[in-house]
Amino acid sequence: MTIVVADTGPLNYLHIIGQLEILPALYGEVLVPPAVLREMVHPHAPPGLRLVAQNPPPWFQVRTLGHV
Repeated sequence: MTIVVADTGPLNYLHIIGQLEILPALYGEVLVPPAVLREMVHPHAPPGLRLVAQNPPPWFQVRTLGHV
Protein backbone atom coordinates (compact mmCIF):
# COMPACT_ATOMS: atom_id res chain seq x y z
CA MET A 1 0.00 0.00 0.00
CA THR A 2 1.26 3.47 -0.87
CA ILE A 3 1.26 6.02 1.93
CA VAL A 4 0.39 9.51 0.76
CA VAL A 5 1.11 12.57 2.86
CA ALA A 6 -0.66 15.70 1.69
CA ASP A 7 0.48 19.29 1.90
CA THR A 8 -1.88 22.25 1.72
CA GLY A 9 -1.12 23.14 -1.91
CA PRO A 10 -2.35 19.97 -3.64
CA LEU A 11 -5.40 19.77 -1.39
CA ASN A 12 -6.28 23.38 -2.17
CA TYR A 13 -5.86 23.12 -5.93
CA LEU A 14 -7.65 19.79 -6.22
CA HIS A 15 -10.52 21.30 -4.25
CA ILE A 16 -10.59 24.38 -6.51
CA ILE A 17 -10.94 22.25 -9.64
CA GLY A 18 -13.47 19.94 -8.00
CA GLN A 19 -11.18 16.90 -8.05
CA LEU A 20 -10.39 16.33 -4.37
CA GLU A 21 -12.00 12.88 -4.54
CA ILE A 22 -9.26 11.74 -6.91
CA LEU A 23 -7.00 11.24 -3.88
CA PRO A 24 -8.99 8.44 -2.20
CA ALA A 25 -9.70 6.92 -5.61
CA LEU A 26 -5.97 6.62 -6.23
CA TYR A 27 -4.62 6.01 -2.73
CA GLY A 28 -7.39 5.00 -0.34
CA GLU A 29 -6.45 7.26 2.53
CA VAL A 30 -4.35 10.37 2.74
CA LEU A 31 -2.34 11.36 5.79
CA VAL A 32 -2.46 15.02 6.74
CA PRO A 33 -0.02 16.32 9.36
CA PRO A 34 -1.50 18.57 12.08
CA ALA A 35 0.53 21.53 10.74
CA VAL A 36 -1.22 21.17 7.37
CA LEU A 37 -4.59 21.04 9.09
CA ARG A 38 -3.71 24.28 10.93
CA GLU A 39 -2.90 25.93 7.58
CA MET A 40 -6.21 24.72 6.18
CA VAL A 41 -8.30 26.26 8.98
CA HIS A 42 -6.34 29.53 9.14
CA PRO A 43 -8.59 32.58 8.62
CA HIS A 44 -6.65 33.49 5.45
CA ALA A 45 -7.04 30.02 3.92
CA PRO A 46 -9.51 29.68 1.03
CA PRO A 47 -13.06 29.18 2.37
CA GLY A 48 -13.54 25.88 0.54
CA LEU A 49 -10.36 24.47 2.02
CA ARG A 50 -11.44 25.54 5.51
CA LEU A 51 -14.74 23.74 4.98
CA VAL A 52 -12.95 20.51 4.01
CA ALA A 53 -10.75 20.77 7.12
CA GLN A 54 -13.71 21.43 9.39
CA ASN A 55 -15.71 18.50 7.94
CA PRO A 56 -13.03 16.08 6.75
CA PRO A 57 -14.02 13.10 4.62
CA PRO A 58 -13.27 9.61 6.00
CA TRP A 59 -10.15 9.19 3.84
CA PHE A 60 -8.61 12.37 5.28
CA GLN A 61 -6.54 11.13 8.24
CA VAL A 62 -4.87 13.73 10.46
CA ARG A 63 -1.77 12.14 11.96
CA THR A 64 1.48 13.19 13.50
CA LEU A 65 4.21 11.76 11.33
CA GLY A 66 7.45 10.35 12.65
CA HIS A 67 10.77 9.96 10.92
CA VAL A 68 10.92 7.43 8.12
